[in-house]
Amino acid sequence: FLRRPQADAIALGARGEDDPQLPQDVVTPLLEGLGYRIAGAEIVALVDGKFQADLVFVDGTRVELRPSDA
Repeated sequence: FLRRPQADAIALGARGEDDPQLPQDVVTPLLEGLGYRIAGAEIVALVDGKFQADLVFVDGTRVELRPSDA
């Protein structure tokens, strides 16, 4: 479940160098440093009124995540 403050932080996008890093600022460089490239995120199902999502990597690997995390 994505709450308004988290959605606002994500929607603001890039921040200045002096601003604290948020999880989404760290995950992509971390994964790329380990040799992984993210292709995107996909909503894959709606179960009991809740969306389910996959984070999809260029090599086809998929990781199930909450849509707000993907």
